[in-house]
Order: sequence, then structure tokens, then C-alpha cells
Amino acid sequence: AVVSTQSTGDQLETVMSVLEESNVEIRHNLHDLLSSCQLNSQVAVRRVLKGLLDNLKKYPQDKSSIYKCVRGVGGNNPNYVALLAPEMLSKHPYLSQTEPSTDDTSYVATMILVFNAAQHNSVIFSFFHGYTPKHYVYIYS
Repeated sequence: AVVSTQSTGDQLETVMSVLEESNVEIRHNLHDLLSSCQLNSQVAVRRVLKGLLDNLKKYPQDKSSIYKCVRGVGGNNPNYVALLAPEMLSKHPYLSQTEPSTDDTSYVATMILVFNAAQHNSVIFSFFHGYTPKHYVYIYS
């Protein structure tokens, strides 16, 4: 499936608004839909990730469904994720970064998206921090 934000400018926002639905089955169905989408821009990938992270905070019980969703979003949109990788990984060339906690579900969701995109676009590996391989092992163990 392709979700386009160019046609009306509101399509993605309409789809993302369903994440506010109180019915867990509807939210999970949307997660399944989003996981199979090829988005049309890095802005769309950023918007989907933000919506999913907000959803994770509001509905922590959706964690496994959201993790599955971001896996698909990353795998289906590796080039856009590569463009966003420095931002997603908070990589700054001159500032040292503190190691994020793997207990932070938003961080884990973001890393799942990035790890799955990196399988299809090796440029992403250049943005990884020294602790990233350890986090990969933790997340996928």
C-alpha cells in the first residue's frame, strides 16, 4: 500500500487520527496497515513515527503491535529513514551523547524502525553510536 500526502495534503493526517480510537482492534488494524505502507516522503515517515510514539505513550498496552508496525515502516521506507537517521539517533558531530535507556519504549520503537531500515540501506550504519550494537542484541534477544 502507498500512503500519499501529496494528493490532498490531509490523507496521512486522516489515517493517523485513527490512532486516537479507543477501540484496541481498530488501532491494531491501523498498525498493520501502516506497517505495509510505502510512504512518499521523509516528512511522512517522521509523522508516522511521531504518531506511533504518541500512541505508545497513550496506550502502552499496544507496545507489541506498535513495535511490529515500526519494523514494517522501517523496512518499507529505508531511504527516507536514512535521511532522518541523524535526527532519529540524535547524532551530532560535535556533541557527545549519553546512552539512552533500553527501558524507554519510545527509544526502542525508534531503534526497531532504524534497525529494519538499515537492513536495506547501509548508509544508516554510519549514524550508529558505539553502544548501538549492544542495544540491537538487547532489543532482539
